[in-house]
Amino acid sequence: MKWVQIKSGRLVPNGIPLNTFIEYTIVNQIHYYNQYFFGMIKKILLISISFYFISCNRLDFSNPKDVVSNYRKLSHENKSEALYTDFLANKSKEFVTKDEFAKLRNISDSVLRSTKYIESKITEYPTSSANASFRRFKVEETSITKEDTAYLTYYYTLTNENGKWKILWTGSLKALAEEKFDKGNYTEARKLLDKIITINPFEGSTYSLLAWCSYRDISLPLSERLNDIVKNAKYAISLEMDNAFHYLSLTNYYLLTGNSDLTIETLERGLKYCQNKEDRTPFYQNLAGIYLEEGKYEKAESYIKMAVEIDGENSEGWLRYGAIMLKQDKIAEATEYFTRAINGVKMETASAGQLFYYYSYCCLKQYKCAEAKEYINKALDIEPNNANYQSLYKAISECK
Repeated sequence: MKWVQIKSGRLVPNGIPLNTFIEYTIVNQIHYYNQYFFGMIKKILLISISFYFISCNRLDFSNPKDVVSNYRKLSHENKSEALYTDFLANKSKEFVTKDEFAKLRNISDSVLRSTKYIESKITEYPTSSANASFRRFKVEETSITKEDTAYLTYYYTLTNENGKWKILWTGSLKALAEEKFDKGNYTEARKLLDKIITINPFEGSTYSLLAWCSYRDISLPLSERLNDIVKNAKYAISLEMDNAFHYLSLTNYYLLTGNSDLTIETLERGLKYCQNKEDRTPFYQNLAGIYLEEGKYEKAESYIKMAVEIDGENSEGWLRYGAIMLKQDKIAEATEYFTRAINGVKMETASAGQLFYYYSYCCLKQYKCAEAKEYINKALDIEPNNANYQSLYKAISECK
């Protein structure tokens, strides 16, 4: 095809009328501008949509309730890195690294896949003007697995850092304090719990565990133990009145003062707040213990049966069941239940000492001298100054 030049200087194909070529050119230009226009519109829409989703996903740390809600959502997805980086207060990060945080709260993939959360309710606690830099929330959730439906309650304290609300998390310190407690190192446990209070002064479980430390630590004067138990247990209840386990802490005060009526009443108050059957186990065990002390063996046995039916792996339950049998001189049954306790889940040190003592006594009654000596020595390793343990050791020494 040959091209010819027109007056404008533009070239047109030879043989095509000028008017036709001009019309063709205009159509092509319109088509080009249409493509350009719609291309720009498409880009603007993509940018707008991207900006919309970024805005939706951007966390609003100025609203503490939203912070708690998003924290729980990410918890369900096991997003530990995001939780640590974006949500934890600087105070909390001083005591736990990102890797430690992830390890402590890691949820297996199988559990994540098999668990469905069907309900979540967030309640804000009133805040006084004296504590304006804190916010407290309770989160109630319902989770469903193939095996069970669980009702879960979480308590959160948030602090304001430069206009952003962040979560005060003390899980690593709490885990260490519980480990010290279980091993009978109550002084170290108290130090860790006191440190937790400097970070989060509104965590009820901290005060409950302090009360338990005072109950277990027989090296303290009785008056000091009683004062610490009642002070910390009652404060825990004032912070989280619907937390059943704080009533177990208060029960220890009435146990030490010998007030069985108030012990039973406090345990029954706590039972009302148990949301899951597993939560009732320690209450049934303690009620069984009270009725055992009162010589009401039938009632004691009815409660301990309920406890072991709920959790057959609980060593504390079998220890209490064995004690009920031993009190009635049913040595064979007592030995069986103590054996189940020994072979069950590891218990705290103080309870283990009692278990070894009772089992040793049963062995002595059945003239199993070597086994009796083995277990009384285990008990003495835990409490070398325990007069009952020493007395039994002396009796076993005469066993032939």
